[in-house]
Amino acid sequence: MSKIFLKIFSGFLILIVTLSALLIIFTYYTVREQYLETLTNHLKNLNYSLSATIEQKLDTKSYFELDNYIKKLDKKIEARITIILPDGIVIADSEKDPSLMENHRTRTEIAQAINNGFGSSLRFSRTIRENMLYVALPITKEGNIIAISRVSMHTKDINNLYTQLRNSILSIAVILTLLSLTGIFIFSLSFTKPIKSLVEASGKISKGDFDTKLFLKRNDELKVLADSFNEMTTKLSSSFHEINKQKEELGSLIAGLHEGLIVIDKLGQIIISNKSFEMMIGRGNLIGVDYWTVLQDTKVTKLIKQLKSQYRSITKEIRIDDGFYLCSGSYIEPKEEIILIFYNITEMKNLEQVKKDFITNASHELRTPLTSIKGYVETLQMEIEDKHKPFLDVIEKNTDRIIRIVDDLTILSELEEKKQEPEFQSVNLIELSKNIIKILEHSATSKKLKLSFDSDVNLPLIKADSFKLEQLLINLIDNAIKYTNEGTVELKIYKNESTDRTMFSPKIVIEVIDTGIGIPKEHHSRIFERFYTVDKSRSKKLGGTGLGLSIVKHIVQLHNGEIKVESELGKGTRFIISIPSV
Repeated sequence: MSKIFLKIFSGFLILIVTLSALLIIFTYYTVREQYLETLTNHLKNLNYSLSATIEQKLDTKSYFELDNYIKKLDKKIEARITIILPDGIVIADSEKDPSLMENHRTRTEIAQAINNGFGSSLRFSRTIRENMLYVALPITKEGNIIAISRVSMHTKDINNLYTQLRNSILSIAVILTLLSLTGIFIFSLSFTKPIKSLVEASGKISKGDFDTKLFLKRNDELKVLADSFNEMTTKLSSSFHEINKQKEELGSLIAGLHEGLIVIDKLGQIIISNKSFEMMIGRGNLIGVDYWTVLQDTKVTKLIKQLKSQYRSITKEIRIDDGFYLCSGSYIEPKEEIILIFYNITEMKNLEQVKKDFITNASHELRTPLTSIKGYVETLQMEIEDKHKPFLDVIEKNTDRIIRIVDDLTILSELEEKKQEPEFQSVNLIELSKNIIKILEHSATSKKLKLSFDSDVNLPLIKADSFKLEQLLINLIDNAIKYTNEGTVELKIYKNESTDRTMFSPKIVIEVIDTGIGIPKEHHSRIFERFYTVDKSRSKKLGGTGLGLSIVKHIVQLHNGEIKVESELGKGTRFIISIPSV
């Protein structure tokens, strides 16, 4: 039998047995009390019927005659009769010799009859050595009690009746209990059978059998439950097939990705990987493997830590064996999982390296002949006739421009290759900025521009390369002066106390703001590229090399900072740089 059947049946069994026991006890004692009360009333009425005759016998004081009358009457009424005087002396008794009986003045029923007009008691009789029920009434004449008439009955008769009563009640209770249990058994079975069917059907569904149906031949809530269950299995089957289809499509998509892909759980174990990633690292069967045993690169570990703390997508360049990869990571917050996608940029990096090598070598090779040309031009300017000097001036001007380009290319190449390690030291940005303002103040004044500097009073010292920060500020402020015809050029430095959880530490913000010609929005994403200029003719006229902003960006990245631009055509430009304060 099922557990729920046993629980229901045993529960009802305990309830019925308990109620039956209580009913038997209550009924037995109630009927017993009622019977005792009826018997008492019977003896009381018997007393009343004898009182007139007894009163006549008492008037003549024929106590012996009264005793004989009582003894004869005992055989007819099947009860013991006793007549007692108010002082307790027994003058007549239907079963015993009154002269041998003790004083009854203190008997409970006698005292009650004298005091209250009626008395009753159920107790042991010391005279006849049995339990008796006593009922006593006073016999009065002219308002005075002349005797007490007591009628009693043996309790063995009462006990026999009680026994019969108890047996009858028990028999009825047992029959009712058996009938109730039979009904409960049938009810429990009819109630638990559909539940058992439901449990079995649920077990089949848990094993993947979604075609299971439940049919009940009844018209109640369980039928409604069965219908709902069938509807649920139909929807589950449909959903399961849809999920399987989507899973297969997703698996095919992941497997077909040219890029390597892995998913890492919160314990650092790989739970999904595709063939491209396995080919990339030359190893298969990665499910359940700790990512560190596969990607032993501190950049990957740092990337994962940042993803868990910053809750945003992050991209880093990493190296696996001889290949270069752009690793893009995203954090899935509900499941605390991390998705890493690896883009192979080895060929791009090789081409970039070739390009850098070419620029470095070309810059190195051009420096000597350009220096020689400049020297010969300067010599010729001292000896040539004045009418030919304009030609030499043009040559000198273009030679200087080429030399500046070569110098900027050399600086940019050194920044990209990191040939020179940055010399980080404590830098006072306020003092550094004041010196740069003095250097460029003449250029601004010559164009009638207002050059200003504003900073927080308690700006902390920062760890930075002083020389490279100076290059950065000079490039930005010089560009602002070149491309501003009227108005102001402003340098602002302040500490950003943002509580953004994506920031590991407070930032120092540097802003260079001008009221110049501005930069169209479509050029914002490219202005930091090498040799990219918005207005090539204007840039060439002002002596620009197209490398200044690229150098600025590399210096910012060298200090783990960020740079962005806000500008509109004809409304000026704002460059915003943020670098860690520590």
